[in-house]
Amino acid sequence: FPKSYYPNLEANLKRALKGEYLNIEMTLPNRSIVEVSYSPVSDNSGNITGAAAFVRDITSRKQNEQKIRAL
Repeated sequence: FPKSYYPNLEANLKRALKGEYLNIEMTLPNRSIVEVSYSPVSDNSGNITGAAAFVRDITSRKQNEQKIRAL
């Protein structure tokens, strides 16, 4: 997906670089629902050396949850 789909990407990566873990759900322009997880990456000594972002498509899960609520 283009970077423009994730307007807070850099700010959230900076938060992860400070040691924060984040999970954010968002709807993309193509109507997919994704969960973006940000986490710090540490070396063997526990020093934060980077940050990671993982994107998971949760559209089906959200649709199924909506169907269950409608019962």
